[in-house]
Amino acid sequence: MKAVIAILIVLGATVAAEAQVAPEGTSPSKLGISGTVTYSAYNAYMFEDYGGTTGQMDYISGNFGYSTTSERYPTSIQFAGGDGWTISGTGYNSGLYENLLLSQGMAGKKSSLQLSDNVGYFRGTPITGFSGVPGTGQPISGSGSSPSVNVSIFTLNTSMLNQDANATYTYKLTGRTSLSAGGGGYWLIFPDGGGYDTDMYDATAGVTHMLTARNSVNANYMFYEFTYPGTSFTADLSSVMAGWQRTWTRAITTNISVGPQWMSSSGSGSAATGPIPPIPSTTGVSASASLTDNNRYGSASLSYFRGVMAGGGYLYSGEEDTATGSFGHEFGHQIGSQLNLEFSAGYFRYSSLGSQTSISGVFNGDSNGTYGSAQATRNLGRYVSVYANYTATDESFGPQTSGIPSNALTSLWQMISIGIGYTPRPIHLRH
Repeated sequence: MKAVIAILIVLGATVAAEAQVAPEGTSPSKLGISGTVTYSAYNAYMFEDYGGTTGQMDYISGNFGYSTTSERYPTSIQFAGGDGWTISGTGYNSGLYENLLLSQGMAGKKSSLQLSDNVGYFRGTPITGFSGVPGTGQPISGSGSSPSVNVSIFTLNTSMLNQDANATYTYKLTGRTSLSAGGGGYWLIFPDGGGYDTDMYDATAGVTHMLTARNSVNANYMFYEFTYPGTSFTADLSSVMAGWQRTWTRAITTNISVGPQWMSSSGSGSAATGPIPPIPSTTGVSASASLTDNNRYGSASLSYFRGVMAGGGYLYSGEEDTATGSFGHEFGHQIGSQLNLEFSAGYFRYSSLGSQTSISGVFNGDSNGTYGSAQATRNLGRYVSVYANYTATDESFGPQTSGIPSNALTSLWQMISIGIGYTPRPIHLRH
Protein backbone atom coordinates (compact mmCIF):
# COMPACT_ATOMS: atom_id res chain seq x y z
CA MET A 1 0.00 0.00 0.00
CA LYS A 2 2.87 2.39 0.79
CA ALA A 3 4.24 1.73 -2.69
CA VAL A 4 0.88 2.69 -4.22
CA ILE A 5 0.80 5.96 -2.25
CA ALA A 6 4.39 6.77 -3.24
CA ILE A 7 3.55 6.19 -6.91
CA LEU A 8 0.50 8.45 -6.67
CA ILE A 9 2.63 11.21 -5.11
CA VAL A 10 5.03 11.00 -8.04
CA LEU A 11 2.11 11.03 -10.48
CA GLY A 12 0.69 14.08 -8.72
CA ALA A 13 3.97 15.91 -9.19
CA THR A 14 3.87 14.93 -12.87
CA VAL A 15 0.35 16.34 -13.25
CA ALA A 16 1.36 19.56 -11.51
CA ALA A 17 4.38 19.98 -13.79
CA GLU A 18 2.24 19.27 -16.83
CA ALA A 19 -0.32 21.85 -15.74
CA GLN A 20 2.40 24.45 -15.22
CA VAL A 21 3.31 24.41 -18.91
CA ALA A 22 -0.30 24.49 -20.09
CA PRO A 23 -1.65 27.83 -21.32
CA GLU A 24 -3.29 30.32 -18.93
CA GLY A 25 -3.72 28.06 -15.96
CA THR A 26 -0.78 28.44 -13.67
CA SER A 27 0.40 31.95 -12.97
CA PRO A 28 0.18 32.90 -9.28
CA SER A 29 -2.53 35.43 -10.09
CA LYS A 30 -4.78 32.60 -11.34
CA LEU A 31 -4.40 30.40 -8.25
CA GLY A 32 -6.52 32.55 -5.94
CA ILE A 33 -9.56 31.72 -3.86
CA SER A 34 -12.24 32.28 -6.49
CA GLY A 35 -15.19 30.07 -5.73
CA THR A 36 -18.58 29.74 -4.10
CA VAL A 37 -19.39 29.50 -0.39
CA THR A 38 -22.68 28.11 0.90
CA TYR A 39 -23.87 27.66 4.47
CA SER A 40 -27.06 26.93 6.35
CA ALA A 41 -28.39 26.38 9.87
CA TYR A 42 -31.33 24.27 11.08
CA ASN A 43 -33.34 23.70 14.22
CA ALA A 44 -35.53 20.60 14.36
CA TYR A 45 -37.99 18.96 16.71
CA MET A 46 -38.00 15.16 16.39
CA PHE A 47 -40.39 12.49 17.57
CA GLU A 48 -39.14 8.89 17.57
CA ASP A 49 -40.85 5.53 18.02
CA TYR A 50 -38.87 2.30 18.34
CA GLY A 51 -40.85 -0.84 19.08
CA GLY A 52 -43.45 1.15 21.01
CA THR A 53 -40.92 3.14 23.05
CA THR A 54 -41.08 6.84 22.21
CA GLY A 55 -38.88 9.86 22.67
CA GLN A 56 -38.69 13.54 21.78
CA MET A 57 -35.55 15.46 20.85
CA ASP A 58 -34.35 18.86 19.75
CA TYR A 59 -31.58 19.16 17.16
CA ILE A 60 -29.39 22.08 16.09
CA SER A 61 -27.28 21.55 12.98
CA GLY A 62 -25.49 23.34 10.18
CA ASN A 63 -23.87 22.80 6.79
CA PHE A 64 -20.95 24.51 5.06
CA GLY A 65 -19.65 24.17 1.52
CA TYR A 66 -16.90 25.71 -0.58
CA SER A 67 -15.98 24.94 -4.19
CA THR A 68 -13.56 26.67 -6.52
CA THR A 69 -14.10 27.69 -10.11
CA SER A 70 -10.67 26.51 -11.23
CA GLU A 71 -10.70 23.94 -14.02
CA ARG A 72 -7.09 22.88 -13.41
CA TYR A 73 -7.16 22.78 -9.60
CA PRO A 74 -10.78 22.13 -8.56
CA THR A 75 -11.23 22.13 -4.79
CA SER A 76 -14.28 21.21 -2.75
CA ILE A 77 -14.99 21.31 0.99
CA GLN A 78 -18.24 20.04 2.53
CA PHE A 79 -19.09 19.94 6.22
CA ALA A 80 -22.21 18.94 8.12
CA GLY A 81 -22.51 18.78 11.89
CA GLY A 82 -24.92 19.11 14.74
CA ASP A 83 -25.99 18.03 18.19
CA GLY A 84 -29.24 16.65 19.55
CA TRP A 85 -30.53 16.14 23.06
CA THR A 86 -33.49 14.31 24.54
CA ILE A 87 -36.48 16.36 25.70
CA SER A 88 -38.51 13.42 27.02
CA GLY A 89 -38.63 9.65 26.79
CA THR A 90 -35.79 7.79 25.06
CA GLY A 91 -33.88 9.50 22.25
CA TYR A 92 -32.39 6.87 19.96
CA ASN A 93 -30.77 9.36 17.61
CA SER A 94 -29.37 11.92 20.04
CA GLY A 95 -25.80 13.12 20.32
CA LEU A 96 -23.10 14.89 18.38
CA TYR A 97 -22.38 14.16 14.72
CA GLU A 98 -19.87 15.56 12.23
CA ASN A 99 -18.93 14.79 8.64
CA LEU A 100 -16.17 16.49 6.62
CA LEU A 101 -15.34 15.82 2.96
CA LEU A 102 -12.26 17.33 1.31
CA SER A 103 -11.62 16.94 -2.41
CA GLN A 104 -8.71 18.25 -4.49
CA GLY A 105 -8.15 17.81 -8.20
CA MET A 106 -5.14 18.49 -10.42
CA ALA A 107 -5.67 18.48 -14.19
CA GLY A 108 -3.08 18.59 -16.96
CA LYS A 109 -3.25 18.22 -20.73
CA LYS A 110 -3.47 14.43 -20.70
CA SER A 111 -3.57 13.43 -17.06
CA SER A 112 -5.38 14.24 -13.85
CA LEU A 113 -5.13 13.38 -10.16
CA GLN A 114 -8.10 13.35 -7.79
CA LEU A 115 -7.63 13.24 -4.00
CA SER A 116 -10.44 12.93 -1.44
CA ASP A 117 -10.76 12.40 2.30
CA ASN A 118 -14.08 11.83 4.10
CA VAL A 119 -14.09 11.84 7.92
CA GLY A 120 -17.19 11.36 10.06
CA TYR A 121 -18.39 10.79 13.61
CA PHE A 122 -21.90 9.44 14.25
CA ARG A 123 -24.20 8.13 16.96
CA GLY A 124 -25.82 5.10 15.36
CA THR A 125 -25.65 3.83 11.80
CA PRO A 126 -25.81 6.65 9.20
CA ILE A 127 -28.79 6.23 6.87
CA THR A 128 -29.48 9.09 4.46
CA GLY A 129 -28.24 12.55 3.59
CA PHE A 130 -24.62 13.72 3.44
CA SER A 131 -24.16 13.36 7.21
CA GLY A 132 -26.35 10.26 7.48
CA VAL A 133 -28.52 11.68 10.29
CA PRO A 134 -32.20 11.78 9.22
CA GLY A 135 -34.54 14.63 10.02
CA THR A 136 -31.97 17.41 10.40
CA GLY A 137 -33.17 19.34 7.33
CA GLN A 138 -30.28 18.75 4.94
CA PRO A 139 -31.06 17.42 1.41
CA ILE A 140 -31.68 13.66 1.29
CA SER A 141 -31.52 13.15 -2.49
CA GLY A 142 -29.14 13.87 -5.33
CA SER A 143 -25.35 13.88 -5.40
CA GLY A 144 -23.75 12.95 -2.10
CA SER A 145 -27.05 11.74 -0.65
CA SER A 146 -25.50 8.72 1.08
CA PRO A 147 -22.81 8.71 3.79
CA SER A 148 -19.46 7.01 3.23
CA VAL A 149 -19.88 4.33 5.89
CA ASN A 150 -19.94 0.57 5.28
CA VAL A 151 -21.54 -1.45 8.07
CA SER A 152 -23.48 -4.69 7.86
CA ILE A 153 -26.02 -4.18 10.68
CA PHE A 154 -28.16 -1.17 11.59
CA THR A 155 -27.48 -0.07 15.18
CA LEU A 156 -28.72 2.59 17.60
CA ASN A 157 -26.78 4.69 20.14
CA THR A 158 -23.38 3.43 19.00
CA SER A 159 -20.44 5.79 18.62
CA MET A 160 -18.85 5.33 15.21
CA LEU A 161 -15.81 7.07 13.70
CA ASN A 162 -14.84 6.54 10.06
CA GLN A 163 -12.34 7.84 7.53
CA ASP A 164 -12.29 7.12 3.79
CA ALA A 165 -9.25 8.45 1.89
CA ASN A 166 -8.69 7.86 -1.83
CA ALA A 167 -6.44 8.94 -4.70
CA THR A 168 -7.08 8.29 -8.41
CA TYR A 169 -4.74 9.05 -11.31
CA THR A 170 -6.04 9.10 -14.90
CA TYR A 171 -3.97 9.33 -18.08
CA LYS A 172 -5.47 9.94 -21.51
CA LEU A 173 -3.63 7.50 -23.75
CA THR A 174 -5.47 8.48 -26.94
CA GLY A 175 -8.53 10.50 -27.84
CA ARG A 176 -10.71 7.50 -26.97
CA THR A 177 -8.71 5.49 -24.44
CA SER A 178 -7.64 6.36 -20.89
CA LEU A 179 -5.78 4.48 -18.14
CA SER A 180 -6.36 4.84 -14.41
CA ALA A 181 -4.73 3.75 -11.16
CA GLY A 182 -5.59 4.44 -7.57
CA GLY A 183 -5.40 3.46 -3.96
CA GLY A 184 -6.70 4.38 -0.57
CA GLY A 185 -7.70 3.35 2.90
CA TYR A 186 -10.84 3.01 4.97
CA TRP A 187 -10.88 2.94 8.77
CA LEU A 188 -13.92 2.19 10.94
CA ILE A 189 -13.58 2.65 14.71
CA PHE A 190 -16.08 2.05 17.51
CA PRO A 191 -14.90 4.18 20.48
CA ASP A 192 -17.37 2.51 22.87
CA GLY A 193 -16.68 -1.04 21.64
CA GLY A 194 -20.02 -1.38 19.86
CA GLY A 195 -18.51 -3.22 16.84
CA TYR A 196 -15.33 -4.62 15.31
CA ASP A 197 -12.75 -1.97 14.43
CA THR A 198 -11.91 -2.48 10.76
CA ASP A 199 -9.01 -1.32 8.56
CA MET A 200 -9.23 -1.66 4.79
CA TYR A 201 -6.65 -0.82 2.10
CA ASP A 202 -7.27 -0.98 -1.62
CA ALA A 203 -5.45 -0.65 -4.94
CA THR A 204 -7.11 -0.39 -8.35
CA ALA A 205 -6.11 -0.23 -12.02
CA GLY A 206 -8.28 0.09 -15.10
CA VAL A 207 -8.73 1.06 -18.72
CA THR A 208 -11.68 2.87 -20.36
CA HIS A 209 -12.33 3.01 -24.12
CA MET A 210 -14.95 5.17 -25.81
CA LEU A 211 -16.73 3.30 -28.57
CA THR A 212 -18.98 6.13 -29.69
CA ALA A 213 -20.02 9.52 -28.33
CA ARG A 214 -22.57 7.76 -26.11
CA ASN A 215 -21.00 4.37 -25.39
CA SER A 216 -17.85 3.37 -23.55
CA VAL A 217 -16.48 0.12 -22.12
CA ASN A 218 -14.06 -0.43 -19.25
CA ALA A 219 -12.11 -3.12 -17.44
CA ASN A 220 -10.89 -2.80 -13.84
CA TYR A 221 -8.86 -4.82 -11.35
CA MET A 222 -9.42 -4.17 -7.63
CA PHE A 223 -7.57 -5.54 -4.60
CA TYR A 224 -8.72 -5.09 -0.99
CA GLU A 225 -7.03 -6.09 2.25
CA PHE A 226 -9.05 -6.16 5.47
CA THR A 227 -7.46 -6.30 8.91
CA TYR A 228 -8.89 -6.04 12.41
CA PRO A 229 -6.87 -4.28 15.17
CA GLY A 230 -6.25 -6.61 18.09
CA THR A 231 -6.24 -9.75 15.94
CA SER A 232 -3.91 -11.29 13.36
CA PHE A 233 -6.87 -12.12 11.13
CA THR A 234 -6.52 -10.80 7.54
CA ALA A 235 -8.85 -11.18 4.57
CA ASP A 236 -7.85 -10.43 0.96
CA LEU A 237 -10.38 -9.77 -1.78
CA SER A 238 -9.66 -9.45 -5.53
CA SER A 239 -12.10 -8.50 -8.30
CA VAL A 240 -11.92 -8.21 -12.08
CA MET A 241 -14.80 -6.22 -13.53
CA ALA A 242 -15.86 -5.50 -17.10
CA GLY A 243 -18.28 -2.63 -17.60
CA TRP A 244 -20.36 -0.65 -20.08
CA GLN A 245 -21.53 2.94 -19.79
CA ARG A 246 -24.31 4.34 -21.98
CA THR A 247 -25.52 7.94 -22.24
CA TRP A 248 -29.05 7.55 -23.54
CA THR A 249 -29.99 11.23 -23.54
CA ARG A 250 -28.54 14.42 -22.08
CA ALA A 251 -30.26 13.47 -18.83
CA ILE A 252 -30.07 9.67 -18.57
CA THR A 253 -26.90 7.64 -18.03
CA THR A 254 -26.49 3.98 -17.09
CA ASN A 255 -23.51 1.95 -15.85
CA ILE A 256 -23.24 -1.85 -15.66
CA SER A 257 -20.26 -3.92 -14.44
CA VAL A 258 -19.79 -7.63 -13.75
CA GLY A 259 -16.88 -9.96 -13.02
CA PRO A 260 -15.40 -12.67 -10.77
CA GLN A 261 -14.18 -12.25 -7.19
CA TRP A 262 -11.75 -14.23 -5.05
CA MET A 263 -11.45 -14.02 -1.27
CA SER A 264 -9.04 -15.74 1.11
CA SER A 265 -8.09 -15.25 4.75
CA SER A 266 -5.18 -16.06 7.02
CA GLY A 267 -4.12 -15.84 10.64
CA SER A 268 -6.41 -16.00 13.60
CA GLY A 269 -7.73 -13.69 16.21
CA SER A 270 -10.00 -13.71 19.13
CA ALA A 271 -13.44 -12.33 19.71
CA ALA A 272 -14.73 -11.58 23.19
CA THR A 273 -15.14 -15.24 24.04
CA GLY A 274 -13.34 -17.34 21.46
CA PRO A 275 -10.91 -17.65 18.53
CA ILE A 276 -11.67 -16.50 15.00
CA PRO A 277 -10.86 -19.27 12.52
CA PRO A 278 -9.79 -18.49 8.93
CA ILE A 279 -12.66 -18.16 6.47
CA PRO A 280 -12.71 -20.79 3.67
CA SER A 281 -11.50 -19.42 0.33
CA THR A 282 -14.45 -18.15 -1.71
CA THR A 283 -14.98 -17.54 -5.42
CA GLY A 284 -18.01 -15.59 -6.54
CA VAL A 285 -19.42 -13.07 -8.98
CA SER A 286 -19.66 -9.35 -8.39
CA ALA A 287 -22.13 -7.11 -10.22
CA SER A 288 -23.10 -3.47 -10.04
CA ALA A 289 -25.53 -1.26 -11.93
CA SER A 290 -26.58 2.37 -11.70
CA LEU A 291 -28.90 4.84 -13.40
CA THR A 292 -29.00 8.63 -13.13
CA ASP A 293 -31.69 10.87 -14.60
CA ASN A 294 -31.57 14.67 -14.35
CA ASN A 295 -34.37 16.34 -16.28
CA ARG A 296 -36.98 19.07 -15.92
CA TYR A 297 -39.10 16.82 -13.71
CA GLY A 298 -36.33 16.37 -11.15
CA SER A 299 -33.26 14.29 -10.40
CA ALA A 300 -33.35 10.54 -9.81
CA SER A 301 -30.78 7.85 -9.15
CA LEU A 302 -30.81 4.07 -8.70
CA SER A 303 -27.90 1.77 -7.82
CA TYR A 304 -27.38 -1.91 -7.07
CA PHE A 305 -24.38 -3.98 -5.94
CA ARG A 306 -23.88 -7.69 -5.33
CA GLY A 307 -20.66 -9.38 -4.27
CA VAL A 308 -18.46 -10.72 -1.51
CA MET A 309 -17.37 -8.39 1.27
CA ALA A 310 -14.70 -9.05 3.86
CA GLY A 311 -15.56 -6.58 6.58
CA GLY A 312 -18.02 -4.05 7.86
CA GLY A 313 -17.98 -3.59 11.63
CA TYR A 314 -19.94 -6.74 12.54
CA LEU A 315 -18.94 -9.39 9.99
CA TYR A 316 -15.55 -10.94 9.24
CA SER A 317 -16.80 -11.98 5.80
CA GLY A 318 -20.10 -12.17 3.94
CA GLU A 319 -22.08 -11.89 0.75
CA GLU A 320 -23.66 -8.50 0.14
CA ASP A 321 -26.70 -7.24 -1.78
CA THR A 322 -27.46 -3.52 -1.59
CA ALA A 323 -29.85 -1.28 -3.52
CA THR A 324 -30.46 2.46 -3.11
CA GLY A 325 -32.60 5.06 -4.84
CA SER A 326 -33.47 8.73 -4.56
CA PHE A 327 -35.64 11.35 -6.25
CA GLY A 328 -36.00 15.10 -5.86
CA HIS A 329 -38.12 17.77 -7.54
CA GLU A 330 -38.58 21.49 -6.99
CA PHE A 331 -41.91 23.20 -7.65
CA GLY A 332 -42.13 26.92 -8.35
CA HIS A 333 -39.52 29.38 -9.56
CA GLN A 334 -40.33 32.59 -7.71
CA ILE A 335 -38.24 33.43 -4.65
CA GLY A 336 -40.11 32.56 -1.49
CA SER A 337 -42.55 30.15 -3.12
CA GLN A 338 -40.41 27.10 -3.96
CA LEU A 339 -41.47 23.70 -2.65
CA ASN A 340 -38.91 20.91 -2.75
CA LEU A 341 -39.97 17.25 -2.42
CA GLU A 342 -37.38 14.53 -1.87
CA PHE A 343 -37.45 10.76 -1.43
CA SER A 344 -34.71 8.31 -0.53
CA ALA A 345 -34.80 4.55 0.08
CA GLY A 346 -32.44 1.62 0.47
CA TYR A 347 -32.22 -2.14 1.02
CA PHE A 348 -29.39 -4.40 2.11
CA ARG A 349 -28.79 -8.08 2.76
CA TYR A 350 -25.65 -9.56 4.29
CA SER A 351 -24.99 -13.26 4.70
CA SER A 352 -22.03 -14.50 6.75
CA LEU A 353 -19.57 -16.86 5.05
CA GLY A 354 -17.75 -18.15 8.12
CA SER A 355 -18.64 -21.28 10.08
CA GLN A 356 -18.52 -19.33 13.32
CA THR A 357 -21.74 -20.43 15.00
CA SER A 358 -19.85 -21.86 17.98
CA ILE A 359 -18.27 -18.52 18.91
CA SER A 360 -20.40 -16.41 21.18
CA GLY A 361 -20.28 -12.73 20.27
CA VAL A 362 -19.32 -13.26 16.61
CA PHE A 363 -22.20 -12.59 14.24
CA ASN A 364 -23.01 -15.47 11.91
CA GLY A 365 -26.14 -15.56 9.77
CA ASP A 366 -28.24 -13.28 7.61
CA SER A 367 -29.29 -9.69 8.19
CA ASN A 368 -31.82 -7.78 6.09
CA GLY A 369 -32.52 -4.08 6.38
CA THR A 370 -34.67 -1.46 4.66
CA TYR A 371 -35.12 2.27 5.07
CA GLY A 372 -37.16 5.01 3.47
CA SER A 373 -37.25 8.76 3.93
CA ALA A 374 -39.45 11.57 2.56
CA GLN A 375 -38.94 15.28 3.05
CA ALA A 376 -40.81 18.42 2.01
CA THR A 377 -39.17 21.85 2.24
CA ARG A 378 -41.03 25.12 1.65
CA ASN A 379 -39.24 28.45 1.29
CA LEU A 380 -40.85 31.31 3.21
CA GLY A 381 -38.58 33.99 1.78
CA ARG A 382 -35.08 34.49 0.45
CA TYR A 383 -33.37 32.92 3.46
CA VAL A 384 -35.89 31.10 5.66
CA SER A 385 -37.56 27.74 5.03
CA VAL A 386 -39.61 25.18 6.93
CA TYR A 387 -39.54 21.43 6.41
CA ALA A 388 -41.09 18.13 7.51
CA ASN A 389 -39.39 14.73 7.36
CA TYR A 390 -40.48 11.13 7.88
CA THR A 391 -37.94 8.29 8.08
CA ALA A 392 -38.55 4.61 8.77
CA THR A 393 -35.93 1.89 9.22
CA ASP A 394 -36.43 -1.82 9.76
CA GLU A 395 -34.14 -4.83 10.16
CA SER A 396 -34.56 -8.58 10.54
CA PHE A 397 -32.28 -11.58 11.03
CA GLY A 398 -32.33 -15.12 9.66
CA PRO A 399 -33.44 -18.06 11.81
CA GLN A 400 -29.90 -19.51 12.02
CA THR A 401 -28.36 -16.24 13.18
CA SER A 402 -26.10 -16.12 16.23
CA GLY A 403 -24.08 -13.37 17.87
CA ILE A 404 -26.53 -10.52 17.13
CA PRO A 405 -25.06 -7.34 18.69
CA SER A 406 -26.98 -6.02 21.68
CA ASN A 407 -27.19 -2.58 20.03
CA ALA A 408 -28.68 -3.93 16.77
CA LEU A 409 -31.95 -2.48 15.50
CA THR A 410 -34.42 -5.37 15.84
CA SER A 411 -37.80 -3.71 15.18
CA LEU A 412 -39.28 -0.80 13.23
CA TRP A 413 -37.73 2.59 14.04
CA GLN A 414 -39.78 5.62 12.94
CA MET A 415 -38.91 9.28 13.16
CA ILE A 416 -40.96 12.40 12.37
CA SER A 417 -39.34 15.82 12.42
CA ILE A 418 -40.37 19.40 11.69
CA GLY A 419 -37.97 22.29 11.60
CA ILE A 420 -36.89 25.67 10.35
CA GLY A 421 -33.84 26.47 8.26
CA TYR A 422 -31.77 29.53 7.46
CA THR A 423 -30.02 29.35 4.06
CA PRO A 424 -28.52 32.61 2.73
CA ARG A 425 -27.73 33.03 -0.94
CA PRO A 426 -24.35 31.64 -2.04
CA ILE A 427 -21.34 33.92 -1.63
CA HIS A 428 -19.28 34.22 -4.83
CA LEU A 429 -15.61 34.94 -4.17
CA ARG A 430 -13.51 36.65 -6.81
CA HIS A 431 -9.74 36.91 -6.85
